Amino acid sequence: MTEDTIYLLLCYVLLGITMTASVLKRPDRSRTIGIHIGILLAYSLPLLYALHFRSTEGTALGWLIYLMVAIGIHWAVIVIGLVRSSCRS
Repeated sequence: MTEDTIYLLLCYVLLGITMTASVLKRPDRSRTIGIHIGILLAYSLPLLYALHFRSTEGTALGWLIYLMVAIGIHWAVIVIGLVRSSCRS
């Protein structure tokens, strides 16, 4: 397993843990998980395709960074939502 794969795996695991916390906190769990999985697939599939099949002459690093930034933004939005819902309680 390459370092890039390990970094992506850690990003997805962190996002998965945060998504699980978000889903468990909401009363409408199936809708919440559906929305998060839909968003995750919307940005992950094209970027993973580009990372594996459209990478030439060093562009893999660019696709990897785009994917990690997208995961980071998704994670930050979930964390902000969790903090806001905790403050309301």
